Amino acid sequence: MVASRGKQKEYEARILEAARKVCSIFPSGAIRLSEEPDLLIKSAGGDLGVEITELLREDTGPFSPVKNEDFHRKVVRLAEERYRDLDAEPVHVGVMFLDEARCKSENPEGWRRLADRKVGRKLENMANSLVEFVKNHSGRAGVPTTFKKREMPGQMDADTLPAGFEVISISRPPAAWASGESATIPPLDREQLRRAIDKKNSLLPRYRANTRDMPIWLLIYSGPSVSRGVPIPRVARSWRFPFDFEKVLLFSGMDNEVIEISRG
Repeated sequence: MVASRGKQKEYEARILEAARKVCSIFPSGAIRLSEEPDLLIKSAGGDLGVEITELLREDTGPFSPVKNEDFHRKVVRLAEERYRDLDAEPVHVGVMFLDEARCKSENPEGWRRLADRKVGRKLENMANSLVEFVKNHSGRAGVPTTFKKREMPGQMDADTLPAGFEVISISRPPAAWASGESATIPPLDREQLRRAIDKKNSLLPRYRANTRDMPIWLLIYSGPSVSRGVPIPRVARSWRFPFDFEKVLLFSGMDNEVIEISRG
């Protein structure tokens, strides 16, 4: 538990350092690990407390986005192994997976087929459908070929992706097959950001008791990984929220940008 807490603190310090590199609003000075708030910046102009919180993609299915990413990697690895067993011409395959909620909504028939345990586990069903698609289309892989047309109810044809996939690209020279998450991740919702600010704002009296009138900033981080991070919409620059921190800052790892959230 202690080791895990230490790694968390180091992770928070790396977030603050990365934000400071892209935004001059942060004072220079040594970063010190702390508790409530998470970090302190020791600068010539006075000390500053910084509380860190991370925005994660909200779950859209029975598993978290991180677990979904792990599952999708297993699908691609299994498909690659089974494709090699066919002794087919080697190719490179890149895959983007469709968000489960979108797949269920736009193609419920395809999703039911995919999840039907009578014909096999979901992992095997997806891997087999990927192998079949690549086998049928690898002849066009002299140049990179990208397929994006998704199966809809009653609209299946030769170039339609199997259920659960958003993009499949096939190319040469051959290389290890690659897995990625949805290319159309829902952007940050205003309500999700409000909840994150409110949660930390409710703890601010405790932070102030520990810092003896030191100013305290809240740094909200969304990472670059599509399995964890949340795209920040441009409209977020105009959002206003009530809070008692001296500053609230939103750091997008996807855009490598820090946005100051207005109080209101």
